[in-house]
Amino acid sequence: MSIQEPFSHLTSVGKFSQCSSVKPAETGKNGLIRFGQINFINVLPLTMPLLASQDHSQVEFVLDTPSALNKSFEEGNLDVSAMSSFYFLQNGNLELVPLISIASKGAVGSVLFFADRPLALLQRCKIAITSASATSVNLLKVLFAEKIGFIPEFVICDEPEINAEFAGALVIGDRALAFDQNWDARSGDSVGNSVRVDLGVWWFEAFSLPMVFGVWAARKQFVESNRVRFEKLCSDLRDCFDVGLSAQFAAVVAEASRRTGLSSQRLSVYYRQELNFDLTAEHLKGLELYRTLCLKHRLL
Repeated sequence: MSIQEPFSHLTSVGKFSQCSSVKPAETGKNGLIRFGQINFINVLPLTMPLLASQDHSQVEFVLDTPSALNKSFEEGNLDVSAMSSFYFLQNGNLELVPLISIASKGAVGSVLFFADRPLALLQRCKIAITSASATSVNLLKVLFAEKIGFIPEFVICDEPEINAEFAGALVIGDRALAFDQNWDARSGDSVGNSVRVDLGVWWFEAFSLPMVFGVWAARKQFVESNRVRFEKLCSDLRDCFDVGLSAQFAAVVAEASRRTGLSSQRLSVYYRQELNFDLTAEHLKGLELYRTLCLKHRLL
């Protein structure tokens, strides 16, 4: 097994080639499957058992943000990768890794929108967004368009926050969990003029389907040339998730707490009551509805 970033530095960002229009190779150096994995704590139940496993001598791991993994996959530097749902929907000729996703059936906990006024008053306001997840940004646009009737002006920021320039902020990933600790509003209720909205809740209340934020996929050309190895990797990924949520769950929570400073109790709720890692027929219906709405609002 080759790991581009050492396990003790899971928060580090991998380095990628800046070249474009690269023809995808079948595998990486020494015939290793180049596997991209998100370096947020939301997938630690997969990442930790996977990196600790002795069964992946044919896999090279690359850890990074969703947007960076999307870019690296696009450039042909990865064979199989975690990717945002929006990126998957943008690209044809991909085969999903079955049974696993990053999803929610209600609160997701780490895709949060904060505003200093009610949503209906944000039409002429600027909203600070992240560039780290196209799925979350376009989900917020879809929900505004469908449920509020307009899409505010979105501006990409390194660390979205509410200030004199921005009336709202979309915060995702590990930062959202930390940001949420100091917010006065809870469960989407207004406190004074402030609003906190969990996008997983907003989506599920609107459409009664799981929201799939991320998936794992490979190019069909790669799968056709490496069917047995791909199927073995798919099986191992599901098994690792199961281990990370059971036998190694205490270690997962401890690592997540070390990285974020959040309590074990909060993280246990996050992993077992908010995040959902399945990919069922209902999840695929939710993914298809998300695609349909993105097309409707000319986001895809």
